[in-house]
Amino acid sequence: MSNIIPFGQGNVPAYVSSFFTDDDSNIAAKMTIPALSFRGKVWRIVLDDKEDVVTDREGNPAPTIKVVILDQIKKNSRAFYEGQYVAGENKPPRCSSVDSVTPDASIAEPIASACASCPNAVKGSKITPQGKPTTLCSTNKRVAIVPAAKLDFPALLARLPQTSNWDKNTEKSEWKAWAQYMDFLRASGVTNTVQVVTSIKFDHSVEYPKLLFKADRWTTPEELQVLSQRWKSAEVRDLLFGNQTPPETDDGYDAPEAPAAQVPAPQAAPAQQAPAAPSRARKPREAAPAQQAAPAPQPTPAPAQQAAPATGALWDEEPAAPAPAPQAAPAPAAAAPATSNAGLSSLLGSWDD
Repeated sequence: MSNIIPFGQGNVPAYVSSFFTDDDSNIAAKMTIPALSFRGKVWRIVLDDKEDVVTDREGNPAPTIKVVILDQIKKNSRAFYEGQYVAGENKPPRCSSVDSVTPDASIAEPIASACASCPNAVKGSKITPQGKPTTLCSTNKRVAIVPAAKLDFPALLARLPQTSNWDKNTEKSEWKAWAQYMDFLRASGVTNTVQVVTSIKFDHSVEYPKLLFKADRWTTPEELQVLSQRWKSAEVRDLLFGNQTPPETDDGYDAPEAPAAQVPAPQAAPAQQAPAAPSRARKPREAAPAQQAAPAPQPTPAPAQQAAPATGALWDEEPAAPAPAPQAAPAPAAAAPATSNAGLSSLLGSWDD
C-alpha cells in the first residue's frame, strides 16, 4: 500500500498529524503583519497575505498618501539584514530589536545579548557606496497608521527609514523630515498625532528612500471620536511592540547615514517654525472660508469612511469636507493642512483624501 499522498491543505495522513503535538513543531509559523511598505519608491499594502500597490484614481502608483498616525514607538528600532537587498524577497531580519536595547524574543540566535554591545551597531561596521561609515544594523521608526479616508481600516505598521528621521534642511520647508515634523506639530499645539491628517511623500531629490511629512488638516470631531479609541487599543500596541516584523523594504541598504545631530532640533524648531507658519497661514485663511462656507461637504467624512472599498480601490473623501472648526487653536497646524489640498486634488487615490 502506497503512502504517497498528494501534498496540500487537508491531505495530512492521520498517522502523521497524530504523531507530533503542536509543541513538537520545529517549523516556525508564518507570521504576517498588516503593513504599509514600499519598494522602489512605490507604496504597498501588505494585508491578509496579499500585497497591493497603492494607486491613484488613474491606477498609477500614488505619489502621496494621506494617513492618520495612530501612535509611534518613541525610541528607534533596529533591524539587521544579511546580504544585499533583493526586490520581492521579503526575507526576515537576521536580528532585530523593537526598543534598540535587547534583541526581539523572536530572534533565535541574536548577534549579541544587547544592542549596546553588538558589533553591527558600531559606526563603521558598514561603509556605504558613497564611502561614509555607518552601521550594519540600521535604525528605523515604527509607527501605526490608517488611511485618512477610511479610519475603520485595519491599522498598518510602517517602518520609517533612518534617512527620514532628521534633516536640518527641512526645518523651514513645508515638507519635513520626521523629527522636524514632530517639532512642528508640538510648536503648533498638537499633543497627539491623531489630531491631524498627515501627508507623506518620497523625497525624489535623492536616490535612496527618504520620506517627507506635512500636516494636511485637522481631524474632525467625528473622526476624533473614532481615533480616540483606536490609538490606545490593544491592536495598535501589539502592532508596534510585537515581535513580528513587517515586510522588508529597500531602505537603508545604500542610503547614507542619517545625521546624528538630532538633539538641537527640538530647541531650534519652535523658533524657526513660528515665523515660517504665519507666512503660510495667510493663504490658507483666505481659502478656508470658501471650504467652510459650503455646508454640503461637511457630513462627507463619515460616509466615506464607511463606504470606502478595501485595498487597491479608491479611498476618497471630498477635498473641501475636512475644514475643521479647531482652526482657531494653533495657527501653524491650520496653515499646512489647507495648503496641501488644492495642489493634490487631481491625484486623489487609494490613500489620498
